Amino acid sequence: MEGRADKGEPTKILDEQPEIADQALVYWNAFQRLSGQRELGGMGAVGALRLEAVSHWLDESGIMDPVERERFRFYLEELDGEYLSLLSDRHKADADKATSRVRSR
Repeated sequence: MEGRADKGEPTKILDEQPEIADQALVYWNAFQRLSGQRELGGMGAVGALRLEAVSHWLDESGIMDPVERERFRFYLEELDGEYLSLLSDRHKADADKATSRVRSR
């Protein structure tokens, strides 16, 4: 995929990625790192970021100032809410497509 982008060829995934402001990258990187520690529910349901994982990440990153910790938690919760909403919308769209295919048979 990167090869196509380097050659100037269109790449849908890369074209759809939002630009992230430099000052927001630290929050995005934390979110990406913590997303791999989610609990999964039945039938592949994705759970929210675990608060214990966020606190542990903040400790390991040396972020001890209470105001900064709260800021991180706020941004991570906002990112997580958007992510879970997006997943829910995609799941619903996939279910609707599957239902339509079954009905059209």
